[in-house]
Amino acid sequence: FGLYFAIPFSLGGMLLTLLADKNVGLIISMVISALAGLFYGDVYIAVYALLGSLAGIFSLSQYWERSGLIKSGLWVGMVNALAAFGLHLVRQDIFIWSGLLTALAMGALSGMLAAALTSISLPGLERAFKITTNIRLLELSNLNTRILRRLAVEAPGTYHHSLMVGNLAEAAAEAIGVNPLQVRVGAYYHDLGKLLKPEYFTENQAAGLNKHETLPVSMSCLVLAGHVKDGIELAKQAGLTDAIVDMIAQHHGARVMTYFYQNAHERAV
Repeated sequence: FGLYFAIPFSLGGMLLTLLADKNVGLIISMVISALAGLFYGDVYIAVYALLGSLAGIFSLSQYWERSGLIKSGLWVGMVNALAAFGLHLVRQDIFIWSGLLTALAMGALSGMLAAALTSISLPGLERAFKITTNIRLLELSNLNTRILRRLAVEAPGTYHHSLMVGNLAEAAAEAIGVNPLQVRVGAYYHDLGKLLKPEYFTENQAAGLNKHETLPVSMSCLVLAGHVKDGIELAKQAGLTDAIVDMIAQHHGARVMTYFYQNAHERAV
């Protein structure tokens, strides 16, 4: 048994599964496994590399917790250890306990090493290729992020509204088969721009106090429409991902604001 059992062959498949999707991860894993077999001149090494890679890919295909990478590393390590033991039986090698135990340990180490390298390299690759993975979304879903804490204090009505929209949007996303995590996180931040003028939005106004009653209708429209642009700027300052910034930019349409249109019509009459 060689130290090549400790090589994290599953690293490429795990990274591509997170950055792209499971299918891309499978293709890359097959290529890496074939190259490993050719390099070592041993088809069993190719099988070993492929089995570990498959374990990493399928353990990450559905993950909704920050501990997903650790669990994936454990799965890969376990499959690698079992694969190393299986190769020992298939090859009918001389049964040497020290060599077998070393191979099992190297296989388990390979899984944890692949998970650690994935965790270390993922943030840089996300920024380089402007990709938002579920792991990054999980970080942004933390309600203790600085910008969300600020929203809760300075615009509590908007904060509560955003949480409720997040729950509803997540259920809708699950129903139509899109990423519910991304939709929920986007909903948390969609009204971020209201932080700059919270008192001009009804959910933050005290009973009976509406600042729009003393404003020209055109100014009210500018204030309400401006929270989208303000939200984009605040999101960029907070380091939110492009995917979330895009959702902020698109959460309002370009149609006429009916309430203010009717209000302006009534004043004109």
